[in-house]
Amino acid sequence: LDHSLCFDQCLLDDQVGGMDATLMNGATCTPGEGVVFDGVDGYVDLAGQSLGGPMTIAFWARWDALNQWSMLCEFADGEAYNNIHIGNCETQANLFWYLYEDSSGSGIVYEGTIVLGAWTHVIGTVQGTTMKLYQDGTVVSSTDDGHEPTSMTRANHWLGRSAWSSNGYFEGAISSMQIWSRALDASEVASLYAFEGACLATPSSAPT
Repeated sequence: LDHSLCFDQCLLDDQVGGMDATLMNGATCTPGEGVVFDGVDGYVDLAGQSLGGPMTIAFWARWDALNQWSMLCEFADGEAYNNIHIGNCETQANLFWYLYEDSSGSGIVYEGTIVLGAWTHVIGTVQGTTMKLYQDGTVVSSTDDGHEPTSMTRANHWLGRSAWSSNGYFEGAISSMQIWSRALDASEVASLYAFEGACLATPSSAPT
């Protein structure tokens, strides 16, 4: 486990690494719920850290609206350039997990189901060319046509905001985010989901 943000406890410091969070514009934090995003201009700015190679990104999140291509995370150097992102497709109730190598993108789109107002566990993994998207402990899609992102510190590390100015801001809440520098397997994802949203403030509680 490389990074762990426990927003349900309104802890803005990374409990493992240095990816500390700053609430921007309309983003607020409510204990027991997490960071609440207004869908207008609120987002979280994370301290820059080197990310890339094999990895897993895990979120407990709740969508309250389906804004245009709104992001749970956007780690990027700009529009369609070195992006690592997870969010909803267009204004539809489906998920995407997509990676860019420079300006060449690949990944998983229009999979899973978002229920407005309901908490869901979303995980993206990549190892070599294999990318997998999990929702609520179960794999919903995979592809062998993906690629690992380049290990680098990107210009922007945002939660709730897209690198594309034409896209909407995320409207809902995020209670936790974890990042591993390897791909968790299906049993590890299932065990993580079994925590039922409890933030893993103690890193030993999670897969290492």
